[in-house]
Amino acid sequence: MGEKTRSTHWQQIFDVSGLILFSLCLYLLDDYLTGLMQAHHLAWMFRDEYRTDRSSLAVITLLYLFIVWVIYCWASFRSAKPVRIILCAFFVLSVFIEYGYFSTFNRWMTSVDLWTAALSPWSLWTEAIGMYFNKSALLMAAIFTAAVALNWRKPRSKALPEVILLVCLIGTWVYRTYLPFDRIVGSSVFQYTHLLEDIRPADRLFGSRIDVPQISTSRPANNIILVIDESLRGDHLSINGYGRDTTPTLQKLKDEGLVTNWGIAVSSATCSVFSNPHILTGVPSTPGTDNRLTSHWPTIFQYARAMGYKTYYLDAQANYLWNGLLTSDLTYVDVHMTTDDFTATMHSDKNAAMYIRQLITGSTGNFIVLNKMGMHILYENNYPPSEAHWLPTPPDRDYKHNPTLVINAYDNALHYNLETFFQTLMPDLKELPNTLIVYTSDHGDTLQEHGETWSHCHNTDPEAMVPLFIVGKLDHSVDTGYSASHVNIMPTILDLMQVPESKRSQTYALSLLSAEASLGEKRYFIDGDLQSVQYKSRSQ
Repeated sequence: MGEKTRSTHWQQIFDVSGLILFSLCLYLLDDYLTGLMQAHHLAWMFRDEYRTDRSSLAVITLLYLFIVWVIYCWASFRSAKPVRIILCAFFVLSVFIEYGYFSTFNRWMTSVDLWTAALSPWSLWTEAIGMYFNKSALLMAAIFTAAVALNWRKPRSKALPEVILLVCLIGTWVYRTYLPFDRIVGSSVFQYTHLLEDIRPADRLFGSRIDVPQISTSRPANNIILVIDESLRGDHLSINGYGRDTTPTLQKLKDEGLVTNWGIAVSSATCSVFSNPHILTGVPSTPGTDNRLTSHWPTIFQYARAMGYKTYYLDAQANYLWNGLLTSDLTYVDVHMTTDDFTATMHSDKNAAMYIRQLITGSTGNFIVLNKMGMHILYENNYPPSEAHWLPTPPDRDYKHNPTLVINAYDNALHYNLETFFQTLMPDLKELPNTLIVYTSDHGDTLQEHGETWSHCHNTDPEAMVPLFIVGKLDHSVDTGYSASHVNIMPTILDLMQVPESKRSQTYALSLLSAEASLGEKRYFIDGDLQSVQYKSRSQ
């Protein structure tokens, strides 16, 4: 009996040692496949940036996370078999996502990135998966799946590893929430702990929307349309000086004195899910401003309703709320239409333009916000082959190895996008004397012309370059030399609605109807990490 006990004891030691060795080897392989990022960061921390408290805490955290990773492997091998399948599938999915994200942004995913992705249209997911697939993830996934398979016949451990894993994950959340911590780089094999890092009790909303009392009950005598395009870069419009004739219809309207153009403006953010709520609430992107105010300040729909407008929110991208608006915000929207009404294709913008055209013909007192389908990457999906004016485009849609050809595909999409939209919306704007269209884009795109592997949601100036102009006759001349940004849109529309200053709940930025070039200010945008970045390009 004693011999059997000793044999069992040694077998347990062997099993534990093997588990730890496997976990360590996979962790080290992961760090190797990602350029020894963890090793370089630890070397920097102890060689160049050593501080006893922070460095020691980082080591403790690293050890703790490694223990969690070992327990994760243990649970994947020795928990109930349905749990093993779930944990294995979660690991494989996480590794593919994290490796693709790393190859694109040279960093791991955060909870902010996860939230952004969850609110993005599904078509963007499928395109991103194809573009940013990282083959190294196959090796990690294969090794882990094979290990789970080799341990499949082993019985469930009496120690209930899945319960211990759950306790450790809860402990991770508490640890990250209440202790001061300089985040270590970490490994993709326990990235779920980093995704928990930003979910803290203090991260609550400020409360419900600030109310806007009724200001006027009479129907306004004009129509105001706010068009928010998708991924349209301001410096690629020929009306902004671009060499290719990408905007002939807008140029014609400009020649007729029907376009007031502020040139290249700066977006509030380089991700749609952040820029849209900033546009619709007027919350600035300056350093120190809490991004969560976008869920507290009044929306433009509230002001429009208070001024007597009938409000419309048209979404040509998706059939669900994806752009940072809250479900409760639809309380102030009289008509909400989505891709269920416009069809989610390259023609959805044209269909939306036809609807708006019919709506405003012979009618006033309408306030309309349109989120266009626009031209998300891959750009060839946004125009028919017959509209390819600039060739060649990337063969097999391989953007990574043909960055110079990406611009051709982008310009084709931009030309088709704007031409069909404005030609449909206003074949003759003179028939619509009481309509004003405020036009911009949610953000720009890198076009990968300087070696970038991402399109947006990062921190480069091209991602923040957007057009900003008004189509229609203004009552007085304005100074278009002012360096504009998204933050100026809200107060401009409030002026167009004639909302009294005394009825505005916030002190907003300058209105473009009164801003002067001499009043130029530093312009900022928010990147994918919710960090405020100063725009540095000199082009207006």
